[in-house]
Amino acid sequence: MIDRLGGALVSPRAELARVHAGGVGGVSDFLVLLLLQAVALYLPRLARAGWYTLDVSVLGGLLMALAIVARPVIVPIGLALVVGLLLRIACWRDSSGRHSDLGAVCLLPWLSLQICASLMGAFIPQLYRPEVRWAVHAVGGAWAVVLLVMAVRLVRAPRSASETSEAS
Repeated sequence: MIDRLGGALVSPRAELARVHAGGVGGVSDFLVLLLLQAVALYLPRLARAGWYTLDVSVLGGLLMALAIVARPVIVPIGLALVVGLLLRIACWRDSSGRHSDLGAVCLLPWLSLQICASLMGAFIPQLYRPEVRWAVHAVGGAWAVVLLVMAVRLVRAPRSASETSEAS
């Protein structure tokens, strides 16, 4: 997973081509990164929910943990669905079925940037002002749009004769 995340950050065109060709990654990497974000940023709250589960109520503690994890992942998952849908609409002739994976690869750098900024804010709250937060969103969003354009161009590119014969 680390290699695939690094590939999305350093050489996104090669990573998009690998995923489009049927390689592993995409949505699974995105979901693992989201889970790591939730654990890294909300570990004290999750520990509290765990103790609540042991001391008071199993169901109450599990619901508390679910609420803690669900809050930071709703927007990124929704965004990944929208990007996958946009990619599907833009490349309606492609029948590979990898649109959601490609959309998730497009969002990996954005999510990595969000995690780094959030961790910075957790350790140095004075530096993580609203202006910084908006700048991180803007840079990450622009990066995701560029990768989305690269993914659309990749999927729309004509396939060579060897690739077409292999797909049949």
